[in-house]
Amino acid sequence: MRCVLFLVLAGALSHSAPAGASVQEESYAIAAEGLTSAGEQRGIKAAYRMWALPDFDAVCAAAPKPSTLDARQPAVALKVGERFPLTRLVIIARDAAGRALAPVPIAIEVEAVDPPLLNLRSDARAEGKLQVLRRGSFRFRVRTTCEGVSVSTLIPATIK
Repeated sequence: MRCVLFLVLAGALSHSAPAGASVQEESYAIAAEGLTSAGEQRGIKAAYRMWALPDFDAVCAAAPKPSTLDARQPAVALKVGERFPLTRLVIIARDAAGRALAPVPIAIEVEAVDPPLLNLRSDARAEGKLQVLRRGSFRFRVRTTCEGVSVSTLIPATIK
């Protein structure tokens, strides 16, 4: 249901551009599911799959509803040939007053680049780590996944 609604909304938005205007849509691929950081200095929890679908509604019902996601690092550096642990990302969920909240469910996505910079095959994303393939730059997008809450943050990444 969510996917269908998203596709309908995305289609409606893409058709709202004036004639002759180009609409450039950013493309992201899911790298992992996770929870925002439990403290200002702690990394996120991340895994290829964190929840079974039947459990997800209960997870969301217990989660706070953030107003923003705060990336604690302005940029991330990765190295070719190494596996990047997503736990290095520190993402704090905050309420409207800026107070840190308990962890909330998130999707960790990577900007699609051709040719790919990261190996996103399921077997290469085990243990919440990403296999780095080649030099380049991209952005991580971390977004909430529970229905009724839609906030995200971008983190630039460079691979050397």
